[in-house]
Amino acid sequence: MMKFNNILKEEKEGKTIPLTNMDRKLLNLLQKEKVDPKKIEDILLFLNDVLVIMDEDLIVRLTKLYHFNWKPGMFECDEVREVDCELTDFSDMKKGIISLGEESYPDTIRALSENLDIDPLFIEENWAGSFGRTETWLPEYGILHPTGIYKGQGRSYMESRMYVVAEGRDQAYDAAYSRVREDWEDNGASWFSEQFIEPFTEVSYDWVENEAERRADDDAANAGDEEDMREELGVTTDYNSYMDDMGFVKEDIVKTLTQIQEAEFKRDEIEKEKILLEKEIERRNPTPVEKLEMRSMDSFPYSIKLTDYWQDKEGYDVNGEEEEDYTLTQQDVDDYSSTEIEDSFNYDENDQDY
Repeated sequence: MMKFNNILKEEKEGKTIPLTNMDRKLLNLLQKEKVDPKKIEDILLFLNDVLVIMDEDLIVRLTKLYHFNWKPGMFECDEVREVDCELTDFSDMKKGIISLGEESYPDTIRALSENLDIDPLFIEENWAGSFGRTETWLPEYGILHPTGIYKGQGRSYMESRMYVVAEGRDQAYDAAYSRVREDWEDNGASWFSEQFIEPFTEVSYDWVENEAERRADDDAANAGDEEDMREELGVTTDYNSYMDDMGFVKEDIVKTLTQIQEAEFKRDEIEKEKILLEKEIERRNPTPVEKLEMRSMDSFPYSIKLTDYWQDKEGYDVNGEEEEDYTLTQQDVDDYSSTEIEDSFNYDENDQDY
């Protein structure tokens, strides 16, 4: 950051400085691009945005040299007058004015320059203000920062801060009162923060109570029937929509209750049939003896004794001859005759079944 106290000293004296080759080239470039030397913001914008100079001291130096050393005729040549005009540039300039002295600035700008520690060249009065018997509006000044560039809406801008300057506390108070009164009249209390209003206001509970009663009485006097009130509130359409929806809901409820009642009737009928079936099943279940008899019938002929079975067969003697005991000895086994065994069988040679 440039030491502005040195700049202010130079401003008081008014001085010129020798130009370097770099100074002359950059100044000629500003002239060639026809940057208006009277508009400080245009000069700063070109140096920051086009040439992209990052050195703040160099930007301040070039701005002052271009602004103070511009001569009429530098931008007056065009295609029509190109032959007749005498074009002057910075190529042959050895020294350049960098300050016209502190006295060349108004007192307010000098005061702002000292207070804000910024070169007075970058302070511009935007509005002179207005002073009347009932209203006070302070003059406004725009402060440009040499390197404060920003981009927005597709283009570049130089940052500018706004300041107002008052001559004494009384003028500052009058200006603040005028501004607050205008904002209050135009926008109401909602324009201000609660922290700002609270110290200057006091709640009147009597007024609040009386105002509430008055509004309630007015509302009661102006109230008509329900339909008028709904139209006044702008909710007639919503109310009708809600009533229609309520009607549909009621119909659905009635249908659901009817279905529930029918289901209960069916359930009772099913319960009755269940009881009758249980009684019928109980009545039809066989006793143990009946079950045994049924099992015997199903397993015939294995369900009766053999003696009982053959007793019913005609010509069959169940008892037969008495059984005889026969003892087989080892001698019988060893001394046997096949002829005797063959003769022991009684058979008829003519028998076809033999």
